[in-house]
Order: sequence, then C-alpha cells, then structure tokens
Amino acid sequence: MHSANEQYLRSSVLTASPARLRLMLLDRSVAVADRLLEVRQQATARLTDEWTLSLRDLLGELLSGVSRNSGELAARVADLYVFLLQELTRAEQEPGTERIEAIGRILRIEQETWRQVCENQLRQNAPAPAAAPALGLPAAAGMPAAGSLNLNA
Repeated sequence: MHSANEQYLRSSVLTASPARLRLMLLDRSVAVADRLLEVRQQATARLTDEWTLSLRDLLGELLSGVSRNSGELAARVADLYVFLLQELTRAEQEPGTERIEAIGRILRIEQETWRQVCENQLRQNAPAPAAAPALGLPAAAGMPAAGSLNLNA
C-alpha cells in the first residue's frame, strides 16, 4: 500500500509539465546538495558517499534531459551539468566544503530560473477571469458599464 505522500508524488509526476518535472528534479538536487554539505561538515564519510551518489544520479538525470542537438543554449546547459558532475568528483577527492557549496549555489540559480519558467507557463495557461454579469444599464460617458469594477478610479 502506498502512503498518501507517495500517491501525491506519483500523481504530481504523472501530471507535471516537462518544465515542472525539471523543477522537481532541481528542488530535490538542492535538498540533496544541502544534506551533502551538512554531512561533509560533520565528517561522516559513509553518509557523504551516499549523498554524493544521490546527487550524482540527480545531476545525471538533469543532464540527460538536455538535448545537445537543440542549439547553442542547450549545449551550454549540458556543459553546466557536466561541469557540476566534474566539481562533484573533485569534491569527493579533497577535503573541505567549498566545491559542494558552489554546486548548491549554481543549482539554486537553476532552480529559480525553472521556477520562473513554471510560473510563466501557469500565467499563460490560466483561464481568463469570468466577466461580471451585465445588469443591462447603459454606461455613462467615461464610466464603466454597470456591474463592472473600475480599478483606475
């Protein structure tokens, strides 16, 4: 039996737009990068390895969603994810948290970009507000029709 959270997540994934799916991956990537930073600061090697693998999988999934044949912008985005994967490899090989912090900062910028894309899509797809019912009264010159609301007054 699936929990309510699992059912909600499954439903969210199945009904999400491609941009929303990408944002969901980025949300998870940011959370994993934050957790990786925490365990690295606590010097918990086993947990660091687990979170590093999880972040590597997420970055790989984000990279696989970019078609390099879709133009220069797509190639640059793919290069960004390749860079993040390389930085993650370097972070594994050296002490400190600077590289992990940088990965988190870059992911947050990407996350915000895709959040704005999703918000724009919602605005574009939102149905127009229903018109207020007309009361059949003639409008005076320069005045809004009866039953309407003038926000400029």
